Amino acid sequence: MRGYRRRSAAAYLIGVAGSFLLVTQLGGSLLQLPEKPWWGVFVGPDGTVRRVDEHSPAAGAGIQKGEEIVSFAGAPWSRVWERQIEDNGTVTVEVRSSDGRTRSERLPSATLPTHEVLRHLVFGFIDLSFILIGLIVFLSRSDRVATLFFLMCLAFARIMLPDSFTHSRGTFLLNKVVQDAAMMLLPSILLHFFL
Repeated sequence: MRGYRRRSAAAYLIGVAGSFLLVTQLGGSLLQLPEKPWWGVFVGPDGTVRRVDEHSPAAGAGIQKGEEIVSFAGAPWSRVWERQIEDNGTVTVEVRSSDGRTRSERLPSATLPTHEVLRHLVFGFIDLSFILIGLIVFLSRSDRVATLFFLMCLAFARIMLPDSFTHSRGTFLLNKVVQDAAMMLLPSILLHFFL
């Protein structure tokens, strides 16, 4: 029957290697949690502050919801790879308030609060579930539907993978390219799967 050919050994190897790579990235990201810098400010893609954690460096500096982040660690909010974070995690932030005035604040890094650690762990568990379920289906069936389901699971897992902190611009850009590729491929994989 068409679509039910046995996969080649290379296809199995690539599938298992991709799963292993994602699990490794997930483990590395979760192991970084104790050292990951945290400032307690949650910003939208346009640079507008969406939320400030009550007991955070951002709240201590007076940053409020609705203000605009003009520059975060020496770069516009969207250009994460250009940020200049000090070794101790301190960043300089330029904030524009609703009345148009701009001020500069220095935010020291704090340790991740318990609720943020739990959020990362829950997302990590969901990620691991996607990877393992996809891999089980991939290894137990060799038809196209199983392959598409596996690719869909890997794409979801990569998109939801918790951010890992790195000072290396190259590593950050590589991670961003892989994540953007997963986001672009996911709709076509989903459509193909359901068709």
